[in-house]
Amino acid sequence: MSIQNNYYNLLMSGNDAAWTGTSWSMEYERVLESTNEHVRKQFASLDDEVLASLMALPTLFAYEKNVGAAAHVGRIVSINRRQREFGLTFSLDNAIAPILHETFIGLLPALDIDPKGWEVHRTHWAVKNVDLAEVLRGAGLVAGLSLEPSRRPPCVFISYSWDSLEHRQWVAQLATSLRQNGVEVILDQWHVARAWT
Repeated sequence: MSIQNNYYNLLMSGNDAAWTGTSWSMEYERVLESTNEHVRKQFASLDDEVLASLMALPTLFAYEKNVGAAAHVGRIVSINRRQREFGLTFSLDNAIAPILHETFIGLLPALDIDPKGWEVHRTHWAVKNVDLAEVLRGAGLVAGLSLEPSRRPPCVFISYSWDSLEHRQWVAQLATSLRQNGVEVILDQWHVARAWT
């Protein structure tokens, strides 16, 4: 599949901490929502080739309108298939400053995001037929010619004993702190359904 530079991923979340770490998940049923039908057909199979193409696209990590938080630009660096969702690892581009909420709202038409419909009020993953770099350049947010791919963040697996609830909570807090500081974390509490507590 050959994808040109005039596409970008839009990941919209209503969780105000969604883009503070390095990983997130998106339910299969919300993938390609608010995507033009012609564009949707190009990506609809979501096979390995399509997923590789999606990872090659720049990504706008945005928050739903009611959250009011800044949007970020980066890349999806890995996609894992789970039972009901895709697990995503992402990297934000530190060379591009966060896009203030008011600025983002002003750019909605240029980004092909419906400012009046439900798109800005629903967690989803869309693919837009828009040159994201060109829109950001036009708004004075980037000076470069293109949005370069990002490197995959470091990844750690946390192994620990399930001695007590307090210990498990402490480990979860450590993992959350690592994510907030740019480290991808594999933690059984987040990735494995347990039958016991």
